[in-house]
Amino acid sequence: MKHAIILSLGLAFAATAAPATAHDAICTAIERHEPKSWFTPEQKAFIQAKCGVDVDDHQRSLNIQNNVMICPDGRTVDDPYVKVMSDDVSRRANDFARNVMKQADVQRAIALTTNDSVHKAIAEANVDARVAEALAQADIARTTAARVRDALTKSGLGDTH
Repeated sequence: MKHAIILSLGLAFAATAAPATAHDAICTAIERHEPKSWFTPEQKAFIQAKCGVDVDDHQRSLNIQNNVMICPDGRTVDDPYVKVMSDDVSRRANDFARNVMKQADVQRAIALTTNDSVHKAIAEANVDARVAEALAQADIARTTAARVRDALTKSGLGDTH
């Protein structure tokens, strides 16, 4: 949950697909600011009591949707506190996502990733060669047009003014 929100925000700044190392740089910068746990001690105790697991060790296999929590072993917990807990964690994750994007090291990682990606895209687009080719084609067109005008003039078919 938290990584999806955070990474989508960070990667939204990158204009083009970034290489894995750039993705890693953004993740590393974000993770330095990440809280030790997304759950309060009370929420951890609730999850431990209902699922029998330490939530910090099993976050990826704990699923909370609406008012239902699905434990790592597949057991479902339908309890009003699940929604309260989910809303609280979501609020803190959103606050974290907003605040982490303001951190200088995260902004720097995103800027470097974007800069590298843009330079790579420009290099791969071979813009200089395409511009040179277009200029050469334009020069050929100008030369051809001048020859046609000269030929028309010599033949008496061209405009003479």
